[in-house]
Amino acid sequence: MNQKQEKSVERVLRTLQKEFIAVGKSQVRIWHAWLGAGILVGLVSGIVLVANNKLNIEEGDAVSSNNSRFISQEVPTVMEAGRTYRVSITMRNTGTKTWFSYPDFGFYRLGSQSPQDNQTWGLLRAEIPNAVPRGQNTVVTFIVTAPVVPGTYDFQWRMVEEFKQWFGSLTPKTSINVIAPKIVSVKNFGAKGDGVSDDAPAIQQAMNSLPSTGGTVFVPAGIYMLGTSAGGVETYPDGTLIQSALIINKNNVTFSGEGAASVLKLMPRKKMRILSITSKNAIVEKIVADGNKSNRNGSVPWPHGDVVDALLYASPSSKDIILRNCESRNGIEDGIGFWKSISPVVHDCYSHDNGTIQAGGAGISLSGVLEGKAVDNKIVGNTATGIWSAFGSANVTLENNLIENNYAGGITIGGSAPDVGFSSNNSGFVIVGNTLSENGAGGFAALTVFSSKNGEIKNNVVTDNFFDGIQFNDENTTPSESWIVKGNICSNTFPARDQDFGIRILGLSRSVTLAENKCEHNGTDPSHQIFVQNPSAVNVDWSSENNVTYVPRTLKSGRTSVVAVTLKNTTNKTWTRQGNFRLGSQNPQDNQRWGINRVNLGESDIVSPEQHKTFLFSIQAPPRAGSYNFQWRMVEELVEWLGDPTENFIISVY
Repeated sequence: MNQKQEKSVERVLRTLQKEFIAVGKSQVRIWHAWLGAGILVGLVSGIVLVANNKLNIEEGDAVSSNNSRFISQEVPTVMEAGRTYRVSITMRNTGTKTWFSYPDFGFYRLGSQSPQDNQTWGLLRAEIPNAVPRGQNTVVTFIVTAPVVPGTYDFQWRMVEEFKQWFGSLTPKTSINVIAPKIVSVKNFGAKGDGVSDDAPAIQQAMNSLPSTGGTVFVPAGIYMLGTSAGGVETYPDGTLIQSALIINKNNVTFSGEGAASVLKLMPRKKMRILSITSKNAIVEKIVADGNKSNRNGSVPWPHGDVVDALLYASPSSKDIILRNCESRNGIEDGIGFWKSISPVVHDCYSHDNGTIQAGGAGISLSGVLEGKAVDNKIVGNTATGIWSAFGSANVTLENNLIENNYAGGITIGGSAPDVGFSSNNSGFVIVGNTLSENGAGGFAALTVFSSKNGEIKNNVVTDNFFDGIQFNDENTTPSESWIVKGNICSNTFPARDQDFGIRILGLSRSVTLAENKCEHNGTDPSHQIFVQNPSAVNVDWSSENNVTYVPRTLKSGRTSVVAVTLKNTTNKTWTRQGNFRLGSQNPQDNQRWGINRVNLGESDIVSPEQHKTFLFSIQAPPRAGSYNFQWRMVEELVEWLGDPTENFIISVY
């Protein structure tokens, strides 16, 4: 660019009073001005002008399609051998191409260096969380595992577009000191585990003996009674401190036992938690927490009597806490409770028989948490709900949990009022692969959503509960919205008839997608399979996108009943009434024992391949008492029978 062209560009920029980035062949210049946003592209003397003062491109950043600049990182400089740690690295996109994360539209990742592609930290790639446009930052957060051999190791990373190129600046080469684990046994500090002695002071002394870098406290087999508080962690509404027998207040601590043989049990009439966690990166594993329900006063609501909030508890200051292979039982409060914790995980735990009618008590409470997970747990016989997530929880995953016989429901998301979990910030829930049965004897749904948004309820088995299977119920002015309810089985096991509704959408809910759910034999008629109070709340094609079946288990001789049967068109033909496609009786074929052997499609029905069709029709019971088959199949009259028959149901006629 010659001197005349440069003066021309500068004069144009001053006239526009905007910030421009002028991109020539070999240089980048920035003019600062007052415009806060907007993009303008022009061509002046063969130079591209881009107006946008939010691109975060600085002088010295090379202009290329792929480029990056290191911004910051959070990584501990001392790690315990074999332990996992959460780290984060912030990079800025200073190139011209948007970084797309896998598996969206690209293969941009953070890759290990020193040496390139090493797996020193347990992985060689870290995924970027989202698309990163030019000039924007991304925070890449991932879990690393320290090497098992103590020593000093390099930690360094760089951006890569897979199969194409490494690019941009490297993160600083950071030397991590990996140290040998520090392990102490509570027995070495005087704990007896005899089921009589107060072992709380000795166990806490073992905790306190760990260095600032953390370590492991081992609890050998035994019954360790807890009668002395290690101190208060947070307060009751009246300002009184909530006491805790044990406190983990150092980072990177593992508290580990020998499974069912290592029992921590509150002494009679003690009003305190068993364990509180106030630190980061702690693991509690292979221990049993026993709340000694029969010897504590839970006949009054929280916070009265001996009731605290949870037996095993993590506070708002906690982060990256893992509870795994633990049992929490016999509390008069929640078995496991996280309050405003960041990234807590409850995995493979058994929480049961907690709470009282007066005090409540959930199996697992993830309330006000960010990025929480409850996976592969067994939650049985708790007085409140099995799992509760509310009070502004965000991005919570509940996956593959077995949830049975909890009095106030299986899973509750949000709440109907501020004091019971309502918050307009309850958002981002993934509820997938759970099994819920025999929950809700107190009149609550197995899975309830109150005033929460942006969630998925997929592939859960919700059967034989005492009230509704899945229910959206917004009792205040904030609707639940943007939910996908897909692929769930919400049914009574034939011929049981406890679950009143399969799926029920009530209140102010909106933007709920219902698809591929199978709801069978709920309540007392076909409408109890899926009930939508306000049709505008759900997708318009919901009735053809879900599979509903209702067949009465008993029927008085000569009486009529409305039934529902859904079939999927698995042929390559489109079913219409005009094409002589009908539903025909089976077992035996063309029988008329129910007063009818054909059911017509509607005049306007067009059932394309892969679509579902629900037939609603009346049957009349045979005149004689007995057990009779009920089975149907699609037929193209005078051509052929189509697909598989429906399941065969036995109806008892009396």
